[in-house]
Amino acid sequence: QPDYHGFHNSDLYGIVYYFHKRPTNQDADNLSKPVWDSLQSILYRDDISIKLRIAGTFDTSQKDFQKLDVTGLPPDVIDDLTSAISSEDHVVYVECGRMRNDLFRFNIE
Repeated sequence: QPDYHGFHNSDLYGIVYYFHKRPTNQDADNLSKPVWDSLQSILYRDDISIKLRIAGTFDTSQKDFQKLDVTGLPPDVIDDLTSAISSEDHVVYVECGRMRNDLFRFNIE
């Protein structure tokens, strides 16, 4: 039986960010659904395990990626992401981990 990278029977959170240089009408939520479906049986048995989902799109031709807070990421991931965003027209960042109650936020503004 697969170990699902230690996520077997775990409640999870998931993040999908889509960075693009060209205008798009992609809906952040609809873009994230196939990502979670494709990771089924790889990271988890069923995507119902993802109790909190965050999805977003970011137009790098209009906004400065360097102003995003990436301090929680390891330096090599920051370097890879920065390099990909500067050289590619489309980049999808995916993060999945164990759910914690403090991830639920209210009145974010």
